[in-house]
Amino acid sequence: MSHQPARSVADLQAEINELDARYEIDKIIGHGSYGVVMRGKDKLDNNRLVAIKRVNKEIFDEMILAKRILREIKLLAHFHDDNIIGLRNILTPKTPNFHAFFIVMDIMDTDLKAVLRSGQKLSESHIQFFIYQALRALKVIHHAGVVHRDITPANILVNTNCDLKICDFGLAKEENDEGQDMTDYVTMRWYRAPELVMEDKKYDGKIDVWGIGAILGELFGSKPLCQGKDRVNQLDKIIDVVGKPSEDEIKSLGSAAAQKYLMKKSDRPSVDWKAKYPAVSDLGLDLLKKMMTFDPKRRIGVDEAMRHPYLASLYDEADEKVDVKKFDFNEHIHKTVDDVKKAIYEESIGFHIRHPSSAPGATGKAKPAAGVDAGGSEGAAPAGAIEKREVDGGKFEDH
Repeated sequence: MSHQPARSVADLQAEINELDARYEIDKIIGHGSYGVVMRGKDKLDNNRLVAIKRVNKEIFDEMILAKRILREIKLLAHFHDDNIIGLRNILTPKTPNFHAFFIVMDIMDTDLKAVLRSGQKLSESHIQFFIYQALRALKVIHHAGVVHRDITPANILVNTNCDLKICDFGLAKEENDEGQDMTDYVTMRWYRAPELVMEDKKYDGKIDVWGIGAILGELFGSKPLCQGKDRVNQLDKIIDVVGKPSEDEIKSLGSAAAQKYLMKKSDRPSVDWKAKYPAVSDLGLDLLKKMMTFDPKRRIGVDEAMRHPYLASLYDEADEKVDVKKFDFNEHIHKTVDDVKKAIYEESIGFHIRHPSSAPGATGKAKPAAGVDAGGSEGAAPAGAIEKREVDGGKFEDH
């Protein structure tokens, strides 16, 4: 994929002003193959800080990437929850045949990847609060019939007050979607559930629970639990941690080649969790073990995890009541990149109709739908960066 030359803040500001002059760019805070993320302020909303993502035209060189950005926009517009990144605006391009476009989102201080990399020591109450909020977000996402499929520390944004929001829905799919476009991508490999590593075609929201479990282990121990170099090595790393599953469990998951590979491995028990994380409470280790369970049928679900005794101090019965409609992916109707561009253009128009104060020329605050965090935060992490993933090597057939 070719890249356009880097744009200056002044160039980006000029582009935005042509579409809606309400946003004033402060600085560039992130780059990726999708484009660039800027921090800016909304002059019509008390100079509230926002993240503005410019999606480059190169995304539309490939249908799979074009659909991914459309999917993310539609999902961000669908959810209105404190623990899911909020979409504040889509700047309508001048024509449906645009080269680049801008989306405006809530801004956060940082992400869990940066927190973990910093070596900052987190207290048990910090960890509990992060995990509970992440589970709460997953409950909403799964209730809409959506599986996130890319739960990694980089996709969990946090503020200094420990508020948390899940972002990046570019790989999200319906439950039981066969997901042909994601099994060969690696950004999430270390956090990927065994059923995905083994190339299973049928999976559900339990893959996201595994991802949260892998992050919980990393929060406990400051380094990733399963750092595989490729798909085959990733399965090795998982077995080193959770032990070799039973023959019945192996036969219930994945491709014949993956099953054959796993059958040949020697028996081994799971890691001694108490020895690995001696400072962690028994309840914390119990939740971790239940999330990091090889067989998804035996793995703890989101509802049960939220009610786990380790999170008892945070559990709120009100969080059981989720009011979110099922999400309709309906992606088969887009046959060409031009169809996807037209859908993005129409999505921006629809957003302005649903939220009139977000439209160009509107006055007053651009109000997000109910539930979206209304505070702005100093600093930022690139929110929802849609990256083109490196291809994952490793084939079970070769072993």
